[in-house]
Amino acid sequence: FVSETRTEWLRSEIGSVLPLWLAAVLISALLAFIGYFLVHRFAPEAAGSGIPEIEGAMDNIRPVRWWRVLPVKFFGGMGALGSGMVLGREGPTVQMGGAVG
Repeated sequence: FVSETRTEWLRSEIGSVLPLWLAAVLISALLAFIGYFLVHRFAPEAAGSGIPEIEGAMDNIRPVRWWRVLPVKFFGGMGALGSGMVLGREGPTVQMGGAVG
């Protein structure tokens, strides 16, 4: 359902200006860049799976900056998934859960 809705939206809104495949590639690249930018600029510790960061916090090696990690991991993950990238569910879930407490 979501795939069909997305395709119909691309065809109706952008299909008249750009070829459909080019619009899909550009939107995917934009979403991937947004995810990269959020992690790179606001919370570099949100990169990767997140499990080593939580293990380091439990051993008092590194602090958990939950106010930075939580929104960046969530919205960066949404951008990555929206662009078609593969994102594991265990690592991000562990890091967001560890950031909450």
